[in-house]
Order: sequence, then structure tokens, then C-alpha cells
Amino acid sequence: MWFFMMKNIFLLLAIFAMFGIAISAAAELKNTVTASAVDGSGANVSSSADASIVINETASGILLKDVERMVYKPGEMANYTFRLSNTGTAKLTGIKVVDDLLGPITMSTTEVGPGEFAEGFAQMKVTEDMLPGPVINYAVATMQGAGQTITLNASAVFEIEAIPEILITKLTDVSSADIGKEVIYTFEITNTGSRTLYNVRAVDDKLGELVLPTTALSPGDKMVVTKNHVVTIEDIEG
Repeated sequence: MWFFMMKNIFLLLAIFAMFGIAISAAAELKNTVTASAVDGSGANVSSSADASIVINETASGILLKDVERMVYKPGEMANYTFRLSNTGTAKLTGIKVVDDLLGPITMSTTEVGPGEFAEGFAQMKVTEDMLPGPVINYAVATMQGAGQTITLNASAVFEIEAIPEILITKLTDVSSADIGKEVIYTFEITNTGSRTLYNVRAVDDKLGELVLPTTALSPGDKMVVTKNHVVTIEDIEG
């Protein structure tokens, strides 16, 4: 019980993660003013003066990564959203985002000014080999700002729902038949769960074991088989 509680607390904390960093730099703003004049004899005179100030510039940002749902089934697509926000006063340039499972992420722009943001989207197919989960992946964003290289990190996590389930339906081509007449039975077997099923069999109490085209079904897959049966007096007496 303790492990279950801690695991769920971890999932709630990690379902969306964002990390920010700030780098400060200083730049000098220097300007020169010149005054000039001509006296009565035509002589030119001039004077210049300089002034400079230090401009403090901060490069900072936050990378946010979110997965659309907390639980997926094998075969479904997990949808991710990435958002990189510029929280400083310096422009961020050369933005690159790479995810350890999704690969390079295409962002809406590679440059963001103060107060601006860039977004990206990605999908990943959930597969059975990811079981038992949880699935955690990490993104790293690199960029330039205030003359420095900045690295931001973010992560997201989801659980995988693994439920084995099978469904069989049975239909006939007629609703009534005389003795000696042939009836066609149609069987449909579907994997309605989220795990691949093996050693699939179907046995009818009157018709015996059905010959199936395959003995394995992936999630969502189905197979259809038919079997003919001639109605006999034994069917009624049985």
C-alpha cells in the first residue's frame, strides 16, 4: 500500500515538469555628443563629450512539457506539448529541443524575445513493450542568450493500462430450419482488450472446436470464421 501511494504521488508530481534558469550579463551603452560653431572671423570650434552606462541583461527561460493524458492503452497515440517561455530581458536565439524518446522537436520559432514563447507538438505510439510502465521521457532545450549557452530541461510521465479481454459473437443465416437443412454459423472473435492474446481457441458445444485462421490477436484485431451444420433429430433430442 505504501509503494502504491508513493508511486501515485510521484506520478502527480511528474505529470508535468518545467525547469528554468537565469544568466545575467552586462553590456556598455556609450554615446558621444559633439558641439560645433563658427565665430565671426569664420573659425570653426567644436567640443565632444562621452557618456556611458552599464545595461544589465538577463537571459532566462522556462521549458514546459505536458502529455495529454495520464493513462494510455497499447496502440494509442500519446500527444505531447512543449512550450519554451522567455522570462528574461535578453533575446533567446538558436532554440533546439530534443526529447530522449521523441527525438528532435520542431518548435514554432527558433528565436523568442522577452515575454514571448515558442511551442512544439509531438506524438508517440504506445506499445506493449513499454509495459508495465510508467513511461517517462525527458526533453532538453539549448539556446543562446546574453552571450551564453542556456540549457533547460523538462519531463512528462504516463501510465499504461493493460487489460486482457476477448469477445465472441455468433450469428446464423436463418432464424428457423427443418431437419435435414443446412445452417451457416458465423463467428466473430475480437480482442477488445489492450494486450496481445495468444493460443486463441473457440469451442462450440454442438459444433465442436472451430478452425481459426490464427491463434493470436493484437489489440483491436478480429477474425471471422463460418461453419456449416446440417440439422438432425439428435439436435432436438440433445
